[in-house]
Amino acid sequence: MVRLIRSSAFGDAMNEIMAADLKAVACTVAVPGGTGMDKVMAKYPDRSFDKAYTIHTIYFWDDPNRHLRELARVLKDGGRMVLGFHAKQESIAAVFPASVYSFYTMDEVRLLLHQSGFEDLRV
Repeated sequence: MVRLIRSSAFGDAMNEIMAADLKAVACTVAVPGGTGMDKVMAKYPDRSFDKAYTIHTIYFWDDPNRHLRELARVLKDGGRMVLGFHAKQESIAAVFPASVYSFYTMDEVRLLLHQSGFEDLRV
């Protein structure tokens, strides 16, 4: 299952996940040069994790499908992922440089997730 979280609901979703499992496995930082996810995920075999969480990183991914496929690869069958982001709005996108940030609509993210192998999407 993948839960798409609008930023205003982020705190509640994170608290729910942390209450269920307090273990932190990996942390990456979103910066214009990327998220560092490639190096972290490459060392894990298929179906390694029950849960994945990413917040405000999709904007920086050079190839969102590649990153989402990698997340799908390391999630166990029935695993859960939370993807938090600001959905594309002209008022938001206008204040961030397009050379650094790529914003997506909710429908675009749903399509990216389906293309990458995620099926059970909840908003």
